[in-house]
Amino acid sequence: MPSVNEDAVTLQIEALQKEMRKVKRKLDKLFDDYEDEVYTANEFVERKAKHNERLAAIQDQIAALETAIPEKEEYQDKIIRLTDALNALEDDSQDAETKNGYLKDIVDRIEFSRENNEEFILDVFLK
Repeated sequence: MPSVNEDAVTLQIEALQKEMRKVKRKLDKLFDDYEDEVYTANEFVERKAKHNERLAAIQDQIAALETAIPEKEEYQDKIIRLTDALNALEDDSQDAETKNGYLKDIVDRIEFSRENNEEFILDVFLK
């Protein structure tokens, strides 16, 4: 997965939001000018459509940029839980119920598959 420069993407989003505010102000002025009869109905409709298309394009660009930023996960808590579970599994003084509780806390699911009668594969998916 290619790395994304989050600061650059954030700056692009901010620039697009600024441009969107500018287009909205122009749209507001367009309504005022129409009310003041500066534009005919046809001119107003054409200009309004153009501004609305530009707003939609900007919103699409912002949405695309927002999906480019990967979501951050808090791994610190996961690392602590995994470490606790591994330590509990190695500790012979812990009973099986306690060890199972730790495992249930970190394991999402386990998938079993067999390619032949001599070997099997366990895929462990962590939470």
